[in-house]
Amino acid sequence: MPKLSAILFIIFLSSWIPYKIHANPNSEVLQNQVFNPNIQTVLFNIKGVPLSYPFIQLNAPSPLILRFDELGDASTELSYRIIHCNANWTKSSLKEGEYVRGYPKAPIQNYDYSFNTLTPFTHYELEIPNKQLAFTRSGNYVVEVFNTYDDKVIYLRQRFVIYEEAVKVQGKVKMPDRMSIRDAYQEVDFSVYDQNFPYGNTQTEVQATIVQNGNWSNAKYGLKPRFYRPGELVFDGDTLNVFPGGNEYRIFDLRDLSYQSARVYILDKEQSPFFVQLYRDISRIGEAYTSYEDLNGNAYIYNNQGTTPHLDSDYLNVLFSLKTDYPYNEGQLFIEGNWMGAAHRERFELSYNPTRKHYETTVPIKQGFYSYRYVLKEEDGTIQPFLEGSYWQTENQYHIFVYFRGISDESSRVIGFQQLNSVLN
Repeated sequence: MPKLSAILFIIFLSSWIPYKIHANPNSEVLQNQVFNPNIQTVLFNIKGVPLSYPFIQLNAPSPLILRFDELGDASTELSYRIIHCNANWTKSSLKEGEYVRGYPKAPIQNYDYSFNTLTPFTHYELEIPNKQLAFTRSGNYVVEVFNTYDDKVIYLRQRFVIYEEAVKVQGKVKMPDRMSIRDAYQEVDFSVYDQNFPYGNTQTEVQATIVQNGNWSNAKYGLKPRFYRPGELVFDGDTLNVFPGGNEYRIFDLRDLSYQSARVYILDKEQSPFFVQLYRDISRIGEAYTSYEDLNGNAYIYNNQGTTPHLDSDYLNVLFSLKTDYPYNEGQLFIEGNWMGAAHRERFELSYNPTRKHYETTVPIKQGFYSYRYVLKEEDGTIQPFLEGSYWQTENQYHIFVYFRGISDESSRVIGFQQLNSVLN
């Protein structure tokens, strides 16, 4: 039988070891999601910068603004709550008072009704932060919108990031070093300059995430520095930093209904709502790369004949179609764009029409200028661009987030941020 003094020594030693287990009972990864099919045109960006992404610096002068529509005559009283997340987008263990000042749960008071439209809808707007809410900590966040009278009825969730500039991030986008993929992929190399940041163990406390065109579904998570130079953490020379270049997004323009724009095959104003059939899309695999301006999956809402774009831009029933000689049985085919509010929404899934030999779907689309692409969701959940082609020359936006979580910290901070463009950087 061990002596009592030895047992007490072991207990003392165990209590002294400076290690905290990062247990997380909330293991659900919170995604961009839309739970109500009547919620459409979800836009989340920096206020006044409509094609930006929902990433802002802590205490930035300009807030984020979340916009969305609820289709139908009746409006719903909606509220929101702010959820702080870990680097992997699971809910953190922090209490609300540890990351915000004010009210992290409150009604959405800014909403209005459509006018001069065939399709009635209610338009909601929410600024984050606002007069009732301020952030005290950087990190990953989710805004969750729910029914005011039943908070279990969730309408949507949207991710956003609040970052610091405690370290400096510099990087570039280049052709990959590996010959086998360099014509179709892009490599994102970057370094973190610590500026005397008090790291402990950089391999356990520091990680990075790279996001392409604001699309979290193909982001690179948990990246670790490859090596260390005095004052510099180097993240390069690793295949984990490599993305398919993809292709420029497909585009269409519905801002002006007085004529048929270049991508519109049919514009039928006899129907209510108006009906639009886009020209049938075809595979772009094997085509030579063509450069043109797109919106990298984003949308710009506008009505050339209107005065208040978010309220008097009408919804149209838009038919998308993609030519294939036979159906693909390996997964589900979707239209993808950031303006949908979620990747792979059921409402934007296409079905195969064997008579016309194409995939097709008809969905309500608000007037504006749009970019989109086709993706295949495979049975294992993997998302692949479908018949789009991939080129190293494609213009893409990349966002780099550097996370720090000290050995005794309960959650991660975003201590560095950088935006890169594959053409400009």
